[in-house]
Amino acid sequence: MNRKTGSTHRMPLLILFVTSLLASSVKASELKVFASHYPPFDIADNKQTPGFDVEVTEAAFAASGINVNVDFRPWARIMRDVQAGTATAAVTCSANSERSKRLYYSDEISGSQVGLISLKTLDTSAIKSLEDLRNYRVVSVNGYATQAELINKNIKTLNVNRMDEAINLIARQRQDIFYIGREAALFIANQLGLAHNIKFTPLADKPTLKLYVCFSKKWPGVQHLIKKFNQGLQRIRTNGVFQEIHARYGLTPY
Repeated sequence: MNRKTGSTHRMPLLILFVTSLLASSVKASELKVFASHYPPFDIADNKQTPGFDVEVTEAAFAASGINVNVDFRPWARIMRDVQAGTATAAVTCSANSERSKRLYYSDEISGSQVGLISLKTLDTSAIKSLEDLRNYRVVSVNGYATQAELINKNIKTLNVNRMDEAINLIARQRQDIFYIGREAALFIANQLGLAHNIKFTPLADKPTLKLYVCFSKKWPGVQHLIKKFNQGLQRIRTNGVFQEIHARYGLTPY
């Protein structure tokens, strides 16, 4: 009699547990995580090497029991959807005051040195800060945090949609300066066969840019999701998976 009663009491708990698992599974399948082509952090159309930030993001979620596939879209569209709450998160995202109104950030997943891309023949020795760019023709990419910095300082820019467009404009001497992260710009310049003509100039007042996965404040259960992601990120840092991912791209984690 007691065994039957105990079994009866356990049934609701079992049903609750199974229901919880099913709910978690459905929720995970509904997560919408996106990246834009920003090599070597995020590389579109390459399933074998989709970029180390994409691999780290997927591995961190997986380490917390959440299966996520990062898909690719144009960055401006990603930011629009994540801020509106119709997408969950964006990969390789820097923080700024405007974004912080609508986004939460994970723990750091990588970093980038921000500065100036120009032709090697351009004398950039007089450029010490962004204010010095007012006398140059500057190109920027729509939706990027670097573009927002320039706009906030009222520095006139030519706006394009992709990094390869910006680098080609520099190479053809149609623009003077591309303000952007070093790693991504040089990676694309190398792909375009233009790296031998292009140089990177760091800015003394620009420390290494910290990069994150940014989450929509409007996504249901977002605080719990960020907690699970950060726990997974710590696990892959501890067990060596984080380091292995970067090693496949010939990089040492910051």
